[in-house]
Amino acid sequence: MMASNHPSRTVCFAAFLLCILVSSTEAMRLSGTIQSEMGSNSDVYLGSFVFESQGGVVRTKTTSHVAGQRILFFDETEVNWGEILATYDTLACQDLRKISLVITENADDGAEAEGLLVPEGTDAASITVAPTDRPRKWYVMISNCQDKVDIDFDIWLENPGGFWNAQFSVDEQGILQVYTFLTLVYTAVAVVTAKEVYRLKRSSNLHSMVWSFCGVLGLQVIGVWFIFIHGSHYAADGYGYPFLQAIGEVFEWLSNIGMAVMLVLLAKGWAITTAQLQLNKQWTSGAGCLAFGMISLLILERAMRDADTRTVYATGAGLFSILVRVGVGAYFVKCFKEVLYDSRGTAKETFIKIFGAAGCLWFFSLPIIALFTLLGPPHTQARTLVCAGAILHALALAGIGYLIWPRTGAQFIRVVEDDDEGGATPYDEI
Repeated sequence: MMASNHPSRTVCFAAFLLCILVSSTEAMRLSGTIQSEMGSNSDVYLGSFVFESQGGVVRTKTTSHVAGQRILFFDETEVNWGEILATYDTLACQDLRKISLVITENADDGAEAEGLLVPEGTDAASITVAPTDRPRKWYVMISNCQDKVDIDFDIWLENPGGFWNAQFSVDEQGILQVYTFLTLVYTAVAVVTAKEVYRLKRSSNLHSMVWSFCGVLGLQVIGVWFIFIHGSHYAADGYGYPFLQAIGEVFEWLSNIGMAVMLVLLAKGWAITTAQLQLNKQWTSGAGCLAFGMISLLILERAMRDADTRTVYATGAGLFSILVRVGVGAYFVKCFKEVLYDSRGTAKETFIKIFGAAGCLWFFSLPIIALFTLLGPPHTQARTLVCAGAILHALALAGIGYLIWPRTGAQFIRVVEDDDEGGATPYDEI
């Protein structure tokens, strides 16, 4: 909550920024109840939404308990929202209203006023957003220069485009389509994999590497399903199930960390040149601390994520995770070169080269894409990384699954050292 003309402008400005940082409102459908503790000249930040260049629609349904309340709208331009951030601590309530993009007219007397007037009692209104030269982010606030803010509200911000786009801000459009496709693919793959794993388990030929692969795949399947359920409901009502979205993202991160660990272990020769890796305690402790630290950081970021941040890649934690990915990828390359050197002239050389190329693609493609997105429109950067990350992870799982599965990996993968007495297995080395 914020107040204009308040004795302590610094405190109010800090509170204003805090509202932006920790608001828990979903940005496609802003809803809730606000009862500010301040008296007159109070204003409350609600959230933001990126409208397409074709424009859009804002629909409101409110129950106001005091007079004088208005819903204010601002866009991302420097002379609008930028001016508010730069001058908020000295900006009077009436001056704040003058910056609002929306001007309404009283139907009774024709008087014009800034913002959307919220009359006492229950009211509904609709605003058409005019087309612009490019997509623009709008910010929404509720202001009252006469009294405190005391209101129950539902505000829908919608883009054109029907089910797949209407409820989604421009920086989120396309994600649901990608996850719908991945949900179908992962579900089919999970069924086939479960059937094959059951067969291998019954014949006592289930390699621990396959268990690792199944763990990574299982985490990803759960994560994708949760995100899909949230996204499909979100497309229908503008709110969805935020807690499922959060849980789904956590499962995806666990799957990505599991993939990184599995790739590094394979690059160190696990099941390719040796049946059992001899890892010292320093390496194990370091890898464990790094994995635990990364998932803890990402979970903390998700718990503290504000309403204006759509994806992890729009945060410092997300960018840091990309840098860590590059670092682990460099270590992967180092281990891979050593294994390749030891396997030159053997039947495994081709396998290791293909595996190394696939691993490098997984580790380094996303950081490269992240660099190129900086050259594109700002509202597409985060969604591009989310979609690219999900698709690359799916391709990596498909590639690793194909390489290690008994039908293709039998000539390259070793179950135990000198397994001559145990009979033939799907993983016997040629």
